[in-house]
Amino acid sequence: MTEYTTIFELGNIGATQQSSSLVLFIIGGTIALILGVGIVIARKFGKMQHVKRHVGPFFIVFGIGWLSATPSTLSYWDRVESFKDDYASKNYETTEGIVRVLRTQPEHGHAPGDLIKVGTREFEVNYFTRTPGYKLTLSHNGRLAEGVKVRLSHIDNTILKIEVVENY
Repeated sequence: MTEYTTIFELGNIGATQQSSSLVLFIIGGTIALILGVGIVIARKFGKMQHVKRHVGPFFIVFGIGWLSATPSTLSYWDRVESFKDDYASKNYETTEGIVRVLRTQPEHGHAPGDLIKVGTREFEVNYFTRTPGYKLTLSHNGRLAEGVKVRLSHIDNTILKIEVVENY
């Protein structure tokens, strides 16, 4: 019987991490916006003249831009929850076999991710994408190297769990 060891599992993302990152995201944008408005008002009343004229508007625009990204962040966390629900209910596919590396992503990016083949399935692992799934490429200490025997739990191209056979 083959003994597998889990090296990655989606379930490690907790609700605390999720809510705290969203709160910090909103607080950061709000602080930038308030700071920008405060600087503009202070300059208008003759205070803070040592601060360049463009600093206040910069913080205002930055804060608005940051806060406008909140829906994208919420959408990402909804996707995380969807993957976690599917994983918990075992609503995923499993692919097992030997890893064949078809393409590697350079450490600095600016190229498509690692392309690996396990059995008849191909997976792209991209270090520079925002995903709740596995994204460590070979250039970033990824474990999906040539010749490794693995069992992948996945939904489409998103790898939810990786199990390897040590010393294969």
